[in-house]
Amino acid sequence: RINKVWVEKAASYSNEITIHDLYREYPDFIINVKREQELVENHDNIIFQFPLYWYSSPSLLKKWIDEVIIYGWAYGSKGKRIFYNRKLGLAISAGVKK
Repeated sequence: RINKVWVEKAASYSNEITIHDLYREYPDFIINVKREQELVENHDNIIFQFPLYWYSSPSLLKKWIDEVIIYGWAYGSKGKRIFYNRKLGLAISAGVKK
C-alpha cells in the first residue's frame, strides 16, 4: 500500500523527522492529550499522513484532532496560537491499489 511506502521512505530520514503512529501509540484510543500537545510544541512542521476513508480521516486521527487541537491551547483569544509559526501539511491517499 502507498501509505506503507510513504512511512518506510520517511523512516529513512529518522534523524530529521519524527514518525508518530497514533494507532501504535494508542491502540485503546485513550489519547494522552498533554503529551501530544508537547509533541506538537516541539516540532516546527507537522504532516498528517493518512488514507481517506469515506471522505474523512481515520477515526483515531479525528479523535486526536478533537481532543488535542483545543480552544485555549491551539486557538482562541487566550490560546497559544500554536500553529501560527508552524507549517502544517497533509499527505492523503485515496483509492490507491498499489
